[in-house]
Amino acid sequence: MRSRRKSAAIFFLAAIFLLLITAIFLVWKGRLWREAGRFTFVLNGEPLTVVSLEPNTHRAAVLTIPANTFLEVPFGYGDYKASSIFRLGKLENKHRSGFLLTRSVENSLGIMIDGYVSPKEGMSKFSINSSEDIKNIKKNYFSYTSLPGVILKFLREGSQYETNLTLADLYRIWQEIKNLRSDKIKLINMSESTALTDNKLADQTTVKIIDNDIFDFVIGNDFEDIIIRFENVSLEVVNATDVDKLATQVGRVLKNLGANVIAKTTSEQTEKFSCLVKVFNKRNGILIKRLVNHYQCKMEDGTNMKEASSVDIKLLLGEGFIK
Repeated sequence: MRSRRKSAAIFFLAAIFLLLITAIFLVWKGRLWREAGRFTFVLNGEPLTVVSLEPNTHRAAVLTIPANTFLEVPFGYGDYKASSIFRLGKLENKHRSGFLLTRSVENSLGIMIDGYVSPKEGMSKFSINSSEDIKNIKKNYFSYTSLPGVILKFLREGSQYETNLTLADLYRIWQEIKNLRSDKIKLINMSESTALTDNKLADQTTVKIIDNDIFDFVIGNDFEDIIIRFENVSLEVVNATDVDKLATQVGRVLKNLGANVIAKTTSEQTEKFSCLVKVFNKRNGILIKRLVNHYQCKMEDGTNMKEASSVDIKLLLGEGFIK
């Protein structure tokens, strides 16, 4: 009898151990931050806050824009205030709220967005207006002494938020910010920038409009992936849809990421696929991995094709990309 109980206990403990290992594996496998390069996510609140971490240079950028800033929402929705986009996604069944938010921020700001965190209801209010605020946030939330309190807060309030970040992603973000010096975190407050101008709507409400050229000048290379820049892979972005300026829009995002975008063209015919990466040279680069993972592209080896190309990579965007 004692032997049976011992065997049952060992079996039970082994089963628990296997379940724990499986859970850890699934969390780790599903992580978004897979590569060693830049990772950027958006906090949906007032103001809208974009946090971008560059572990290879040990630098980060925190960009804030007012909640009444007009962003270009994809899939034919038009322009909406930043504060309304997540709720818009809740009302629509075709597009997830988080995906609609991240793609809107990416399209409008020209910054590749990997993840998001948003309250399920209402809007969180952030107060990051100075380097002193950053120091206080690091002290209160990103140190080993504050970790127990952060975990308790997560357990108590985490269910009130929605995110596509896994626990592995959240821990890595926490770890990276903890290891950063405060003076290596650059705050970019767009409410104080000439990149945003006031515009009155028909109902007399005031919204902010983004000037892309001034905006890109202001952010400079603050959202650049240093690995991708040093790869110096030449890239052509091809619009294979009937939507105007798609190649220009995506090319801007990739240029701000550090890619060497030398051409933005329009195909003579539309394509049904979503996204295709044709690789003519330098097949194993980080940029290719980012394109495949971020845009869910299929990859095609073009090294033996008869098609002549003056670039290392062609990124073709088809009808599925905009649907």
